[in-house]
Amino acid sequence: MKIICPQCQKEAELKIGAVNYALKKGRNIYCSRDCSSEARRKTIEEKKAVKAEYDRKHRENNRERLKKEKADYFKRTYDPVAAAIARKKRMPYHVEFCRKPEQKAKKKIYDRIHRAKKQYGEYWESALIVAELDEIIDDKEVRQDNNLHNKSQKRKRTWQQKQKTNSVPRI
Repeated sequence: MKIICPQCQKEAELKIGAVNYALKKGRNIYCSRDCSSEARRKTIEEKKAVKAEYDRKHRENNRERLKKEKADYFKRTYDPVAAAIARKKRMPYHVEFCRKPEQKAKKKIYDRIHRAKKQYGEYWESALIVAELDEIIDDKEVRQDNNLHNKSQKRKRTWQQKQKTNSVPRI
């Protein structure tokens, strides 16, 4: 019986009994064992996904041991002179990266959050909101509305006027 292999798309001649058996079991019909095994194999993407899942679980289950092993390896192999040379090689690229406008914007946001967390602890989000409100509200208008503008000058003038009225004229 002639069939078309779903794997290699070639026409092949198979025994009628083999075709009927495969149909009865609900299996695909291939031209050879090679095509059959190829069809059952996982693709590279599937293998990578399975390996990634395994690695994630492995790291999660063995976090402390892996961390200790990495720290020990770093202590054994770290060469400060070589590390300094490598950092110096990369420094111009880092400087250029830090000068990018989008990086400056990200850094500005990061710094504000970092300072707020350092100064206000668990209330850092509230501190950021208050700081944003201070930027939005014009301080000059608030002072004028509450009659706080030049308050020290007003106090000084009223005090001087009281001194003049309280003083007794000399003859």
